[in-house]
Amino acid sequence: MSEFRVRIRGVYATALTKLLLDAGFKIVQPSEKIRERFNLENNFEPMDLNVDDKNDKQGVIAVGNPDATMEFKKIITEELEDAIIRVYPISIHAIYKGKVLEAWLDGGGLIDLGSKIGVLDKCESLNPEEKEVLVQVKETKFKGRPILTKQISIAGDYAVLIPSDRIEVSKRIHGEERERLVKLGEEIAPLELGLSIRWRTAAKNKPEEILREEIKRLTDEWVKIIKKFNSIKAPTLIKDGNIQVEVEFPYSSKIKLDEIRAKVTPTLRNHHYYRACGGIISDSLSMAEKLLEEGYPQEKVEKLFLDAISREYPMEGSKIMIHHTKLDGTHINLGYAVVESLDLNNGNIKLVREIKSSGIYDGLGIRKEAGDKAITETKIGALHTKTFYISRKGQFKGAYINLNTPVELYPNQIRYVDLEVDICILPNGDIKIVDEKKLKEAVEEGIVSSKLAEKVSCEIEKLIEKTKDVTQLLSTL
Repeated sequence: MSEFRVRIRGVYATALTKLLLDAGFKIVQPSEKIRERFNLENNFEPMDLNVDDKNDKQGVIAVGNPDATMEFKKIITEELEDAIIRVYPISIHAIYKGKVLEAWLDGGGLIDLGSKIGVLDKCESLNPEEKEVLVQVKETKFKGRPILTKQISIAGDYAVLIPSDRIEVSKRIHGEERERLVKLGEEIAPLELGLSIRWRTAAKNKPEEILREEIKRLTDEWVKIIKKFNSIKAPTLIKDGNIQVEVEFPYSSKIKLDEIRAKVTPTLRNHHYYRACGGIISDSLSMAEKLLEEGYPQEKVEKLFLDAISREYPMEGSKIMIHHTKLDGTHINLGYAVVESLDLNNGNIKLVREIKSSGIYDGLGIRKEAGDKAITETKIGALHTKTFYISRKGQFKGAYINLNTPVELYPNQIRYVDLEVDICILPNGDIKIVDEKKLKEAVEEGIVSSKLAEKVSCEIEKLIEKTKDVTQLLSTL
């Protein structure tokens, strides 16, 4: 087994460190907390893979070389059956000779990369005569056009050649070592090529000879890129970049990660869910787990913690959002709903929304009118949400059962990832299943695990049986 080097940060760091160590990965540049928990050396080795939180704390972004990234994806798929995994189609920091399709007057433009159309960052301009341009992927997306830049950088293990005239050093390097690297950089930076050096954390305490060799190699690589640019036709990939993978951790994945973390350090139940809540809840969790570390009983600490955070959650009459995330990462906000009933003991939730717009209800083919009511019933941890549409006059217009990852309740929203398949119930009692093909395609693409798809199939069978009698179904409203 190859020993890939991984740097891990964020709220999932302890659980993922344990998971990847057990799989043969080597942890590099560990945080102080991770060093203590796993008795690791304070090393500054370069990384093959970097793992950090998504902005919303609902999962992680992993960026690295293809082999390390795909091994990470494989481990997540095997260990976390409801994880949603998105492998981005264009690699980050890839370099292209692009064909200019459109130059915008206020900066930026459209660039043909061959396999994709990219958008040049608006802070950069194109000359009217430029028909071909050297660009680098600055930001890649699972869905949508990548963001490009003309400011090309070339990364190595210890340094990055950057379009600048000043030496930069990692913020984690201080004192005499920082001064040494600045002085060395001023001596060997290829300024004649319009490039300077940003020293990475891994450069700390590395012998001068090794650092000089890397700068020479990166400089030679830059010269080859320019030569290739001048000898090929656009659009063409010149240098590939790193693979980016986005992973969503729904409820079951968070629970599994809790179990893994608990093998390393005292952990309250639903630890990662509470971390994803952020704010007061996350801060209160930190204080509670400090008590666990000091030896206080788990049950007592958990009760104190739950009492402390109870007021952060919605109650009957509160307004919350329904946060509907698609498999491609698109976030659809279904708007505010009033909590008609909420039982935290059994997890049952009933929400009511007033429809503000007109149109057609997807899948039902029924007219949507302003003033209709959407009544959503679900349960924390459920693999579906059930929404009834009722006209202003109280007429049943149809129902829509959405298959999704386990529903999670947050202080200001319910959240889930839509698994594409839906069950539509028409006013006359007819039932139809839609978009099963989309879920199958997601499994084939590796976005959804086959285990989760099998669970969805079982859930559909149960729901079909329960929804055959529309009269009985409506009696629950």
